[in-house]
Amino acid sequence: MASHKKVAVVGDVTVDWQVILPHGPHGSSLDPLWAWSAPEESQLSAHAGGAALLRAIVEAAVADRDPSAEVSGPSVPAEALARPDAGEFTRLLMAWSAVPAPPAAGGPAWRIVELLGRTAATLPRGAAPEPRGHADMIVIDDLALGFRDDPSQWPAGLSEGQPPREVVLLTTVPLARGPLWERLLERCADVLTVVVLSEDLRKDSLPVGYPLSWEQLYRDVVRAVRGCGLAEAARVVVPVGLSGAVIVERDGASKLLFSPRTLEGDERATWPGAVVGYAMCVVAALAAEMTGDGADLTAATNRGLAAARALHLSGYDLVREDEQMRLRFPLERVRQELREASVDLPSVAMDVATGDDHRILTEVVGGADLMAMAETAAVHGPGHLEAAVPVETVGAWSSVDRDEIESMRALRGIVSEYVRQWRSGTRLERPLSIAVFGPPGAGKSFAVKQMARALLPGLMKELEFNLSQFHDESELGPALHRVRDAVLQQYLPLVFWDEFDTALQGVPLGWLRHFLAPMQDGAFLEQGAFHPIGPAIFVFAGGTSATLDEFIGGTDATLAKQAKKPDFLSRLRAYVNVYGPNPQSEHDVAYVLRRALLLRSLLQRKAPQIVDGDVVRIDPGVLHAFLRAEGYTHGARSMEAIVDMSSLSGKSRFERASLPPANQLALHVDAAGFLALVYARESS
Repeated sequence: MASHKKVAVVGDVTVDWQVILPHGPHGSSLDPLWAWSAPEESQLSAHAGGAALLRAIVEAAVADRDPSAEVSGPSVPAEALARPDAGEFTRLLMAWSAVPAPPAAGGPAWRIVELLGRTAATLPRGAAPEPRGHADMIVIDDLALGFRDDPSQWPAGLSEGQPPREVVLLTTVPLARGPLWERLLERCADVLTVVVLSEDLRKDSLPVGYPLSWEQLYRDVVRAVRGCGLAEAARVVVPVGLSGAVIVERDGASKLLFSPRTLEGDERATWPGAVVGYAMCVVAALAAEMTGDGADLTAATNRGLAAARALHLSGYDLVREDEQMRLRFPLERVRQELREASVDLPSVAMDVATGDDHRILTEVVGGADLMAMAETAAVHGPGHLEAAVPVETVGAWSSVDRDEIESMRALRGIVSEYVRQWRSGTRLERPLSIAVFGPPGAGKSFAVKQMARALLPGLMKELEFNLSQFHDESELGPALHRVRDAVLQQYLPLVFWDEFDTALQGVPLGWLRHFLAPMQDGAFLEQGAFHPIGPAIFVFAGGTSATLDEFIGGTDATLAKQAKKPDFLSRLRAYVNVYGPNPQSEHDVAYVLRRALLLRSLLQRKAPQIVDGDVVRIDPGVLHAFLRAEGYTHGARSMEAIVDMSSLSGKSRFERASLPPANQLALHVDAAGFLALVYARESS
């Protein structure tokens, strides 16, 4: 790609007014009359935003790639930063506060906790200064605040003479519309790089779902971009939160950059708040790459994401100027990441036109490497898996299986919303009803418990009832009273109804009708009176159906109607299929990794003395057998049983001699095959 020497940054300029709050968005807990006697210091300061801030970031990034390049762009005069009523620029009002940050940040981070409002510009503003001579690159910050509709503010390269060699457009909703977009397509389509946030695709009603897996998110973004007006640009770069980006090439293969351990939104959920400048970091990285002698836009996007993450985690810098507190964009910290990223995200190219079943695991890891990877995961943990393998971890539960990850993510999103409402004091009149399916011993309850404990530590009470052990429906009332008791104790009950799909006194699916009122009305009838249940999470764990589809289609239509199955299904709000340690089909290559993560979890809980830090001490032959066994008779329960039957008390390592005798192993696995696998590997 040619080296560019003159860069013009143009676009909408804002003045970002910052209300600096010492107590956060909710202020002091004191009554205002008392707080007046001992006021805490707070300040109002201003910072140049929009294209003026972007110019400063681009200038710093370009200088490190090509010191001879000239960057021009708008600035905000000092008087506009001193007067909130200055009408030349759009003014944004934001509340900032010190919020939690990682330990490496050295203290709390100053981030936006509330956007208070916006005031439009009321005075005309002239075009930004252009570089002397022709601009080789034009960088545009289009905030939909008037620049896109006013050709008098556009640089000459968009109107006359030779068009620029490169154009980078940072844009927002409405997307791919308006005079500026039409002019860019007319003069610059083949050199146009568009940067648009994934949230803006959603705001524009494009079919991009909230993240369940990287594969799903990549597919949605590529199809959304290719199916709208953005597809006419040479390329579109879509930052996905702070965790990744999708690069959609008009005339080439698309590519995904991703963080294997997080998904869109995870960083901001852990470290709340926001700052101005995330997408600007990506734009600056791309502009710098294009002005230099390189053409690696994937690496440039990675640097931009690294800068955006650093910006978020550390927040703005709090400084004192003229005896006042002010917040300043951390340009040097961002510049360091734009120069050399501290983290290199893996990337993968997948053709979404060939179907929806792409898996990053099989794209980046050959079948022969899966076993070695599984052994590493079992001994050292999921954090030591191949860098490009997505891993979902909730508490002690981990998975690398795309289907499991998507199901658990969807379930967690729905449960999280219910928990947020409960925490906020919203009146919840009925339980949240979800279903969990999987083969016997798949670990259905374990996965959901780990998720619930992570969402609500210390405030959730777990109750379990196995309906196959109830004699008749009269035992349901006392069980629901125990749920009510937990509610009165200020807990949010997590109630497992195990084997809910079992027969009741010989009637198939006989229990379903008895849950319809509690699920829908949040009450149950006992001795002629209705008793409200209150907020709770009902988890219906299937005992006879391995998947939701199997449960839906497992009975004929007449029987299903008699059992009220359609009514029961209509009351469910989510479900998850848990696959367990046995392969689900000949195409299921992830089962060895599911086994590895399950085995590690079992040993950490049941034999913690053999775990040294993060390392599980286990004989290679024993590990080999656990991972390669043809199948476990009772799924995860069989793996757990073999660990329970092994002589591990007082031992610091899981040795071959610790395994139970062959006749006992035979209860849960092909004993001869299992032991043959043990001795096929040399001991160490």
